[in-house]
Amino acid sequence: MKRTNLMITLIFGFFITFGQTEKSIDSKITNVTVFLNKAQVTREVKTRLETGKMDLILTGLTSQLDPSSIQVAGKGNFILLGIRHQQNYLSEFNVPPKLKMLKDSLAVYQKNLSLEQSQKEILNKEEQMLLSNQKIGGANQNLTVAELKSMADFYRSRLGDILNNKMKQDDKIKGINEHIVRLQRQINTENELYSRNTSEIVISVSTTAAVAAVLEVNYVVNNAGWYPVYDLRAINTKSPVQLNYKANVFQRTGEEWKNVKLKLSTANPNQSGLKPELYPWYLDFYNPVVYRQYSKKDLGRSAPAMKAQDEMAEMEVVADLPAQSMAEFVSTVQTSLNTEFEISLPYTVESSSKPTLVDIQT
Repeated sequence: MKRTNLMITLIFGFFITFGQTEKSIDSKITNVTVFLNKAQVTREVKTRLETGKMDLILTGLTSQLDPSSIQVAGKGNFILLGIRHQQNYLSEFNVPPKLKMLKDSLAVYQKNLSLEQSQKEILNKEEQMLLSNQKIGGANQNLTVAELKSMADFYRSRLGDILNNKMKQDDKIKGINEHIVRLQRQINTENELYSRNTSEIVISVSTTAAVAAVLEVNYVVNNAGWYPVYDLRAINTKSPVQLNYKANVFQRTGEEWKNVKLKLSTANPNQSGLKPELYPWYLDFYNPVVYRQYSKKDLGRSAPAMKAQDEMAEMEVVADLPAQSMAEFVSTVQTSLNTEFEISLPYTVESSSKPTLVDIQT
C-alpha cells in the first residue's frame, strides 16, 4: 500500500513539474524598422520566471515571420538556453478588430435573413390553407347571397394582404442578401491579408530563483515595406515650389502595429553592412614601403598644422529647420550605404491592403 502511494505521489509530482515547464506569455510590439521590402519587428516581454528550466512561448505571432532572423535579448538574473520557432495550426488565429466587426455584422444579417424567410414561409402556409379550403358549406346546405359575398370579401381581403406581405418580405430578403454578398466579399478580401496558422517563438530559460524578467525579441517579416512619394506645392508662379517628402508604409502580416516607434530605412536586411575585405593580386614586383623616423624637432614643426586640422574638424554648421507638421519629428541618419528616417511620434500601421502615409521631410 505504501509503495502504491509512493508511486502515485511520484507520478503526480512529475505531471506538476512537467506542467510548469511551459508558459504562454503575452508580448507587445514597441519598435518597427520598415525596409523597402521587409520589416524588423521588436517585441517586449515582461514576465516572472520560476525556479528551474522553463519554456516561454510567444503565441499569436504572424506566419510571415522569418525563423532565421529571430534574436532574443534579456534583462534579469536568468540564463537564455536557446530559442526555436514553430507553427501552431490548431490555435485560433487572432482576428483583427476590423475583420471581427465584419464577421459580427455578417452573423446579424444572416440571422435577420432567417427570420424574414420564416415570416414568408408562414404567409405561404396561410395562403395554401385558404386555397385548399375554398368549398363553402356542406353538400345539402344553401348559402345566401350575403353569406357568399361576405366569404368572397374575406378571401379577397385576406389573400390580398398575404400577397402584399409576401412582396414586402421578398424586398426585405433581397436587401439583406445584397448586404450579405457585400460583407462576404469584404471578408474574403480581409482574409487574404491574414494566415489561419499562427507562428510561435519558444524561448528556453533557466534560473536558480524566482525572478522578474524582461525580454526583447526581434524578427524580420515579409509582406511589409515602404516607398517614397513626393508632394509639390506652389502658391503661385512667382513663389518658390515646396517639395514634401512622404512615404507610403504598408504591411500585410496580420499583426497590428499600434502606437509603435517607427523607423524607415533604405537598407536591405538580407545584406551585411560590413565593409568587404578585398585581397589584391600584385602584378609587379612588390616594393616595400620605407618608413622614416622623424626627430622630435620635425614633429614639433608639424604640430600646429595638425592642431589646425583638428579645429577645422570640430567645426560644425548648424542650420535651423522650420517647423513643418510631422516632418519636424523625423530625424534622418544617412550613411554611405543607406538612409534611415526615425519617426519620434508613435504611429499606428494596420495590416491592410491600403498603405499608411507618413510625412518625412519638407
